[in-house]
Amino acid sequence: MAADSMESNFVSMKPAVEFVDILDQYSYNEDLECSFKFNDYTPQEGDRVAIFKLGWSFVKDYIVFEWAPVGSRQKLHSVIFNKHILPKNNTEIYQFCYISGENVLHGASSPIQFSAHLSPITTQNTPTPYTEVSCDTLQFSEKDELLKLKEENAMLRESLKAVIAQKAGTNSKNYDGDIKELKTITESLQSSLKIQQREINLLKTKIIESGEEYKKLYIEKSKIEKKFERLKNKIGDDVKLDNLPTTNMVNFDIGDLKSIPPFPFAK
Repeated sequence: MAADSMESNFVSMKPAVEFVDILDQYSYNEDLECSFKFNDYTPQEGDRVAIFKLGWSFVKDYIVFEWAPVGSRQKLHSVIFNKHILPKNNTEIYQFCYISGENVLHGASSPIQFSAHLSPITTQNTPTPYTEVSCDTLQFSEKDELLKLKEENAMLRESLKAVIAQKAGTNSKNYDGDIKELKTITESLQSSLKIQQREINLLKTKIIESGEEYKKLYIEKSKIEKKFERLKNKIGDDVKLDNLPTTNMVNFDIGDLKSIPPFPFAK
């Protein structure tokens, strides 16, 4: 159902660039002139007309190409392929394609082939109005022509499907789900980062407050040590501290003061 819809849409779709007067066969021993016209497209720098092998998938699969003319006001345009660069394979089927500077396909020709020499057109066996032609000969010619038309039609359908697929982007992957998942992960990481930043700020505040408390304890210890030194000096050198009356003062020793570990002040 989808394929039938695609084909029907293609039939009604007019290509932006249309190739005209395209032959079924060209000689690769002669320069080739390819003509085309613009329907609803303005040429730009980087546009090119390329020869592809039928069934191509990527723009880089071209055989040869020529730069498309830019700025010309003529209705019909053309490029010339030098005979030295034309494909020398007489069994493969090719087609002309118009590729924009942004690597977008805007038109494709009917299938073509290359050969060393084109078959000359003769009229020796061309029947005149008075020549008798058998019914068998006519039936064979009609069947052969119908078979050829069916093959060409199938080739065109494949080429046009490729054009529609590229324009509609059916071969491109949908990354919406991946983008949404990445966005969720990013938001979660940003939230965790904010929480960690708040914890770091809180720790910095506690360190500063602990530093102030440490300073106070250190100053108080220094004062006690100075008072003790002054007391020792007053007692005199002749009196030993062990013979003094038992008081809180006598049992007090500087070693009883617990040492306060150094605090890593923030620079």
